Amino acid sequence: MLSKLWGRITGKDKDLKYPDQQAVFLGRVGNYTVVFPYGLYADLPNDTLLKEIAQGVAVPVTVKRPSDTEQGESVFFHPATNTRVIARNNGDLDIITTEGNGDVNISTVNANVTASGDMVATVAGSTTFDTPETTFTGNVTVKGNTQMQGNAEVQGNTTLGATVTSNGKDISDTHTHSGVTPGGGNSGPPV
Repeated sequence: MLSKLWGRITGKDKDLKYPDQQAVFLGRVGNYTVVFPYGLYADLPNDTLLKEIAQGVAVPVTVKRPSDTEQGESVFFHPATNTRVIARNNGDLDIITTEGNGDVNISTVNANVTASGDMVATVAGSTTFDTPETTFTGNVTVKGNTQMQGNAEVQGNTTLGATVTSNGKDISDTHTHSGVTPGGGNSGPPV
């Protein structure tokens, strides 16, 4: 049983000037201004615990806490889904949405990622870049098969280290032609 000093949310935000939600304190239903740190807000779900700090003013209290943090690490998290952003003691910033169907969605005019070291993306499914133009300014290595749809333009030398085929015909350095005529005649197409 909760102490009488605690209350619970019983209604959604009333869209007033300040965050104001219905709650039950000491068995009485009333409207309470819910205080959050600057820049943070939540329309608290029913049964969220509140601590009254002045008449009609309360702060929400989270009983459930993430278990994957160390002392001194700061966490911003959603108690119901356990989605969280953790500022680690070693300087890492972890964004975790692995429970349920959590996505990380970023909507912005421009996005810039600068890494002073390596960047690794590990994806269990596929990756799609939906953009009208993509530029790589450094060397590109592809480990695996490559399939291209559309035209290709190459400026610079091309070195191939394996068989080259065109429309099912071998056109690499070991290919042969049919209808070879000695002298200045034309040969037939590759075999």
